[in-house]
Amino acid sequence: MKKTGTILLFLGTLFIAGFFWSPAVFADESAVRIEAPTKAATGEEIVIVLHVSHDGNNFLHHTNRVELRINGEMVKEWEYGTFSKPEAEDFSVSFSYPAKQDLEIEAEAFCNLHGSKNTDVKTVSVENDQSNRQNRQQALREE
Repeated sequence: MKKTGTILLFLGTLFIAGFFWSPAVFADESAVRIEAPTKAATGEEIVIVLHVSHDGNNFLHHTNRVELRINGEMVKEWEYGTFSKPEAEDFSVSFSYPAKQDLEIEAEAFCNLHGSKNTDVKTVSVENDQSNRQNRQQALREE
């Protein structure tokens, strides 16, 4: 009986050690890339797509949060957990936002164990109606 307990303890230790030394555990941080237009008209609704990647998503180790900030203000946060982790290692989330002024878009994704690999930043230049008219008039004069 004592020998069986020792063997089970040894096998259990090997199993746990194998899990913690597996490649999935050594996966790196979550990374994000922003997809957004570079220009928009005043009031235009733009779609911002965040492409997130993280190697080795499993119930203990996964992307647990994605943040979207516009002009320094948090506008959206997606949260994931052990039983609601992202559908894949590479996934996308999107958000619509009205472009009323020039926008600085920042996004960051976080691994629950290793944190964030990067903060991606994109800018959107918003042209008001008056500057659009001036640009059209300038183009007509040049023709």
